[in-house]
Amino acid sequence: MAPVDGGVVGGCLTLAGFDVALIGRPGHMNAIRQNGLRLLMPTGTKTVHMPTYTRPDEVEFGKDDVVFLSVKGQGTETAMVDLKKLTEDMPIFCFQNGISNEETVSRYFKRVYG
Repeated sequence: MAPVDGGVVGGCLTLAGFDVALIGRPGHMNAIRQNGLRLLMPTGTKTVHMPTYTRPDEVEFGKDDVVFLSVKGQGTETAMVDLKKLTEDMPIFCFQNGISNEETVSRYFKRVYG
């Protein structure tokens, strides 16, 4: 089973020493929580452990946090509605395929990066 794209980014950031929390579908998050996230890298295989959640309201966001959004395009609107309930202003980096995700996100947040 391949991890979600956001998992790869999150795993690499964790390996680099950043505090990372993943939010995703229950099946993926439970597997990562139980077994860690296995990254196959040119330097070898690494297993990374990090906090995982299935809903944004389970995460305590801080003032210096950012979101790397990697949901499928059809989930962008719902993700932003849920996130907007928790914070007024947060930088959102879109790691998604498609051409309208940044436009959708910018209806909810000012600092949007593609």
